[in-house]
Amino acid sequence: MCPIVYVDGEEIEMLNRSSINNAETVCELTVQTSAKNISIEDLRVPILPEKVNKIAFIGDTGCRINMLFQQECNSVDSWPLKKNLDSIALHKPDLIIHVGDYHYRQTKCRNTKKCGDIYGYNKKAWYADWFEPAKDISLQSPFLFVRGNHESCNRAYEGWFRYLDSYPFSSEKCGNFVSSWSLDAGPMKFFIFDSSSGEDIFTTQSTIDAFERQFDKLIQIVLTSPCGF
Repeated sequence: MCPIVYVDGEEIEMLNRSSINNAETVCELTVQTSAKNISIEDLRVPILPEKVNKIAFIGDTGCRINMLFQQECNSVDSWPLKKNLDSIALHKPDLIIHVGDYHYRQTKCRNTKKCGDIYGYNKKAWYADWFEPAKDISLQSPFLFVRGNHESCNRAYEGWFRYLDSYPFSSEKCGNFVSSWSLDAGPMKFFIFDSSSGEDIFTTQSTIDAFERQFDKLIQIVLTSPCGF
């Protein structure tokens, strides 16, 4: 069962976004960016101010564990995500934009004292790589999440679509592209397009065509209002 949310004094029940074998339920609620007060139980949800003056950007944040490299996830010096987020929090940004690549724990760690025993494309890995380190700052500033290549259909797409994607959840086959969308934030408009399946060297005409369609949408928005992307 999903919790009740209070939006500017109105009581609204969150919707079930996805459920996995009765072991985890992810809830969601879409609200207008003009909302002034949002709370869930005793937690106040950060909102966008009328004018966004300070923005922080982060990306490539997970702890890398693969066959070639085993990062020390248990060391704040080797994997300083929590330390970096705490530093960002001191500046009290109006908005934080994560440009992608949340999940890095692909394979089993050879030394559990060094990097723990959590790995794979599952809830535990997503919580270890992102949700636990970001727990405190998520209560302070609103986030805009962008899909990275680590969340592509060849990797951690399930967690991306379950937890962070802006569209309704679907259990159908993973899509390489999701439709572009925009966010009004103060005097700016951000245009978000999905480039997670792009390649630096090798590409296909279908990928190029898909990117062109998304940029065409961007051009139309730029022609009508100030835009950031």
